Amino acid sequence: MNQDMMFTVKTQLSYDYGCEISDFDNDKNIALFSSLHPGRLRLGKEHPDAFKAVTFGHGTVINAAGKLKIFADNIVGEYPEDGYRIFSVPCINKIENTLSREGFALAQSLHLCPKKSARHLLLDFSSAGIEVRIYEQNEIRALLYPLQGFENALSHKFGERTDMIAVCAVYENRIIAVAGASNDSDLMWQVGIDVLPSYRRKGLGSTLVTILTDEIRTMNIVPYYSLIPGNVASLKTALACGYTPVYHEMYVM
Repeated sequence: MNQDMMFTVKTQLSYDYGCEISDFDNDKNIALFSSLHPGRLRLGKEHPDAFKAVTFGHGTVINAAGKLKIFADNIVGEYPEDGYRIFSVPCINKIENTLSREGFALAQSLHLCPKKSARHLLLDFSSAGIEVRIYEQNEIRALLYPLQGFENALSHKFGERTDMIAVCAVYENRIIAVAGASNDSDLMWQVGIDVLPSYRRKGLGSTLVTILTDEIRTMNIVPYYSLIPGNVASLKTALACGYTPVYHEMYVM
């Protein structure tokens, strides 16, 4: 992953967490009050996050609202350095217990960005009668939104955040796989993939994601791929498409 792309990702996360870009490279952990900052990811949030944390592998930056800020300060006091320790099982258990008493559930995501293009590994499915088609906004809404089975690939949003581009596999005039991208911010678009069950484990997913990734990068936008830790199949797809883990995040649901 080149330095320009990494700088863009850290710039975006600095908007979301209200911190300095340098905080992500600092070994010290910090806790800040949550706020809705200009330039943040378009995730439809109307209120600041009660609790969230992110690490790029160095220090962890925590955002917390209300009395949870005191709890976040205590976490940083107990784990002042080495951001990964805040994502360790003992600390996660402590965070989950505190959040559950406040009525929140904790979730985690691993976010990946492309390190290199995997286009040279693309598979050709034309001999199997599978065609690759690229659709944009209006076509996505008209042709793809009515379909079932592509909820991970498409956001089905009509507002400021929407689906911008989709790369589809078509077999006998039926769409069997979709890789889609939503404009989560002006800097970063999120990539998702869905392959209908009968067509999985054939390389379709990685092929579509690779094509979509290269399309997004030509627009000078950073594609990113998010998954739940433990989703090994999704992780394998991302790695096969040239993605690499960049940052780890926890947040309330």
